[in-house]
Amino acid sequence: MEDFNTRVVPLAAVSPAGGEPTGAACGMLNLGYPCYGDPTGEAYEAFGIKQGTFGNLYNWHTLSKGFLAFLRGVRQGSAVGDNRRLPATFIIDREGTIRWTWRGKDAADNASAGDLLSALDKLNLS
Repeated sequence: MEDFNTRVVPLAAVSPAGGEPTGAACGMLNLGYPCYGDPTGEAYEAFGIKQGTFGNLYNWHTLSKGFLAFLRGVRQGSAVGDNRRLPATFIIDREGTIRWTWRGKDAADNASAGDLLSALDKLNLS
C-alpha cells in the first residue's frame, strides 16, 4: 500500500455485492481505500466485465488458489452478489480515460500490486 500512497494514486474497489456485505468484506480486508458495491452489475456491464463460465470459475488454477487460501486460514462465507463475475482492474486517468486494463482469465486471476505499479510507472500517471 505504501508504494501506491507515495505515488499519490487514488484507489477504489468494486464488489458485486452491495450494502452491508461489501462493507464487511472491505472492512475485514482493511483495504485503506474506498470500496463500493455494485449489486445490480451496472458498473461491471459498463466496463465489459464478463460473467465466468464453469471453466473460468472451477479449474486447476482457481481450485489450487482456493486450497492454498484454505491452508492459510481463509474461509469462504456465503456467496453474496454475482459471484460469477471475473476479476478486472483498470487504471483511469484524471480525464476519465481508461489507460490500462487487466482482465482476469479466471476467478483467481487478479492483477498484482507489482503489475499495477509497473503500469503506473510506464504510463507516468503518478
